[in-house]
Amino acid sequence: MAPPSFPIKHDFVFDRLSPDAKPNYQPYVKLTFFFKKRPDISHEDFHRHWETVHADLAVGSKAFASYCHRYTQYHLTPACKERARNFVEGMEMLDYDGCSEILVDSFEDGMAFFKSEEYVQSMNDDEGNWLARPVHLIVGYDNLIFGKALPVPNATDGIVASDFPESLQPKGQE
Repeated sequence: MAPPSFPIKHDFVFDRLSPDAKPNYQPYVKLTFFFKKRPDISHEDFHRHWETVHADLAVGSKAFASYCHRYTQYHLTPACKERARNFVEGMEMLDYDGCSEILVDSFEDGMAFFKSEEYVQSMNDDEGNWLARPVHLIVGYDNLIFGKALPVPNATDGIVASDFPESLQPKGQE
């Protein structure tokens, strides 16, 4: 790995995070979707449909069983958005009502899942019921910094609490 093109003036607490260390990329591709509800339906109806009907359609297919390791939904309710409005000064809240993530082994597996006839048909019949277009997508790899790995073959833990130096141990746990 080439050294950074700018000077690093930092004493690393964890050698695993230094520029000379290898990243902890996990052995899957993450597809992350950001979307909004249709403007004519309530937030309650949007979230309820997504967590029940849509989830069952997505997971209840042979294509899902063949290609996907994990599917999560991230529900962004109006109450959550309001409470988080001032979490970090200078940051702007993304204007979405939901986000979902699907883990697959490869870009090819992701493509095979999303282009499978079974998935396309079930989603085409359902998405107009609750979802506004366009849906936004990002695709990439997780570099697990802190925490236990997901139960996916060849996944590796990040830094865990027992890796913390004594100076960082929470009070009462030294």
